[in-house]
Amino acid sequence: MPKKVELKPEQNTTEAAFTKGVSYVCRAPKTKKQAAEYLHKKGFNQEVIIATVEKMLEYGYINDEQFTELYVGYYGRTKGKRKLEQELKLKGVSSEIVENCELPDQKEAALNAAKRFMKSRENNLDNMQKLYRHLAGKGFEYSVCGEVVKLISNEEIETND
Repeated sequence: MPKKVELKPEQNTTEAAFTKGVSYVCRAPKTKKQAAEYLHKKGFNQEVIIATVEKMLEYGYINDEQFTELYVGYYGRTKGKRKLEQELKLKGVSSEIVENCELPDQKEAALNAAKRFMKSRENNLDNMQKLYRHLAGKGFEYSVCGEVVKLISNEEIETND
């Protein structure tokens, strides 16, 4: 009969944390901070969380640079630079990684967002102000918002003439 191996409580906890962490990041890419917060919510102590996150980094299950590229690739066409930077920092991505990522053309993204916003609205001063606030709320830089509002208002005037 095989000898029964007794696991120390720390080993069992670390293994359980690793299993929970891997199942969490397998559903969707996550950052180091998100994985650590998840494990903390599950009741694991700080030493176990640090060891688990390091092991997940070592195995390549967590990669903040890759997460940033995927996030920007998906949301970069609908959100502005400021909003993307803010959301990534909240998710625990370092400022250095955020600064090094390449963003899609902000003017083109803002123009697409503006066209969607103005689809069922008429061209008047009130709606142009709402458009500006809408674009600023989506995180586009103020200079880009102003350029796009001018383009949209001029475009509408030209089509109405």
